[in-house]
Amino acid sequence: MPQQIGSNELRVGVKIVVDDQPYLILGSDLIKPGKGQSFTRVKIKNLLNGKILERTYKSSEKIPLAEVCNAL
Repeated sequence: MPQQIGSNELRVGVKIVVDDQPYLILGSDLIKPGKGQSFTRVKIKNLLNGKILERTYKSSEKIPLAEVCNAL
């Protein structure tokens, strides 16, 4: 089972798995609305095809870390 982190630990440069694909976090914002639960909005880049997405994670969610080696 891959290592997982909480959504409050998502930082720029961290590699995560989304839909069975490795992604690099390009930006991360913690949003605390006046009512309701806080959440984290991240901008991520697919490491295989280069597509950039935005995802939102609730504060209670766990996200798997990607195991990526840096081959030259």
